[in-house]
Amino acid sequence: MSRSATIVISYVMISTSIPANEAIKFVQKKHSKTYPNQHFIEELIKLEKQLKAGRDIQKLPFEIQKEEEKKEYEY
Repeated sequence: MSRSATIVISYVMISTSIPANEAIKFVQKKHSKTYPNQHFIEELIKLEKQLKAGRDIQKLPFEIQKEEEKKEYEY
């Protein structure tokens, strides 16, 4: 549940401009079994710093990891 929860939390952070700890609490209220592991929490903190720095997260590249269909997308 950790990876999918982290994706949802990061979406909440980006779409509402709230910090990681508040986004985690928000998602946990909706789904009580939401517990990102330590590595994913560190990534959420990095995202929070990027959002605070005013970086345009929408333009960061996203990759699909299937080798046969490896593509890069811009959001």
